[in-house]
Amino acid sequence: MPCHGIDGCFRGDEVNIGYRPYRATVATAIRTGPAPRYDIVVALEAGQGLGRQTVRNPDHDDLPPDRPPQRGEDGRDWIWVYARKHGGSGWIPLEETEPATSPPGRPCRGPAGFDFEPGIMPSKHGPHTSCGSLAIGSARWRRRRCVADSVYLRWSPDGTAFDYRRVAGGRRARAMTAGGATATARERRSARGRSRRAAARGPRAGRAAAV
Repeated sequence: MPCHGIDGCFRGDEVNIGYRPYRATVATAIRTGPAPRYDIVVALEAGQGLGRQTVRNPDHDDLPPDRPPQRGEDGRDWIWVYARKHGGSGWIPLEETEPATSPPGRPCRGPAGFDFEPGIMPSKHGPHTSCGSLAIGSARWRRRRCVADSVYLRWSPDGTAFDYRRVAGGRRARAMTAGGATATARERRSARGRSRRAAARGPRAGRAAAV
């Protein structure tokens, strides 16, 4: 089901992506977009290990297909990967990679170790995340300052990254949820207390909006 009626946003149990082992065949880089002009996330040497992302996997298939390449501005096919040694994710030309085999006992588990390698591990069953629940605390309490030029576009704050986005100064993003469905009673009481204290203090000068 789409989160908050936003087409293309899904709960954790509807993602369940996997990663297959790949490696760089030449000195190259993972970038924030599918073209050489985008910022470098990780510089790679030939032979460095990668994990190639599968499609979204709501049926918990143990062998989901690879996420299709995206045609870049340079006319080449680019794929979404993460660097196994570094953890950084982004785009890389498909022609500069090739399938590989994971080292014994070290399957592709994703950048944060929460995913699975098809054919080696069974599909993960993601959590029923807090999509659709009310955000905890006041809007002011949920504001954060972002100082990065490029940020991940995620399905959820703790979710899988699928792309980067360029951001401009002062742009705001609305926090739709903040763990309302998964927070414990103690966490909810603590959050309400922080919200009341923040409201009592009133607005603070220089508080930055989220980007």
